[in-house]
Amino acid sequence: MRRLSLTFVLSLLCLIVSAQDYLQLVSVVSEGNGKVTFVSTGIADSRKDVQANAEQSVIYTLLFQGVAGVNDGKPLVTNNNPVYTNSFFNSTARYSFYIAGSEEVRRPQRQSGKFRGDYNVTVYTTRLMNDLETNGVREKKMDQSDIDETEGITKPTITVVPFLRDGESY
Repeated sequence: MRRLSLTFVLSLLCLIVSAQDYLQLVSVVSEGNGKVTFVSTGIADSRKDVQANAEQSVIYTLLFQGVAGVNDGKPLVTNNNPVYTNSFFNSTARYSFYIAGSEEVRRPQRQSGKFRGDYNVTVYTTRLMNDLETNGVREKKMDQSDIDETEGITKPTITVVPFLRDGESY
C-alpha cells in the first residue's frame, strides 16, 4: 500500500513539473477565418523538441492563462476537468488537432543547457473554443440571437386579490 501511494505521489509530482515546462511567452501576430497566429517561445532538451514545446505552450497559455487579443485576455477554460485538459499534453497530444501550422522565426539556440527558439504558431481557435464548450470546460457565451429570442416571450404576471367576506366591498 505504501509503495502504491509513493508511486502515485511521484507520478503527480512529475505531472506538475512537466506542466511547468512551458515558458508561456505567447502573443498574437494576426487573426482571421477562425484562426489566430501567435508568436511563441519553446524550450526543450533537444533541438527537435523545441517546436512541439512552442505549440504546446500556445495551447497551455490559451487554456489556463489567457492571451491578450483572444477571449479578452481571459483563459479559455472556465470549468477545469483535468481528465479532459491533461489529454492535450500527454501522449495523446490532443493539442496537435488544433494547430494549423507553425513556422520557425528564430532558430533554436542553446541557452542555460536547453534549446530555446521562437515560432509562429497558427491555431484553429474557433474549433478549439467549440470543442471546449462541447466538453463542458468552457461556458457558452450568449450571442445576440439568443438574446433576441428571449425578448419576444411574454412574461408571466400574478394578480393578488384579497379575500372578501360576504357583504364587504372594496
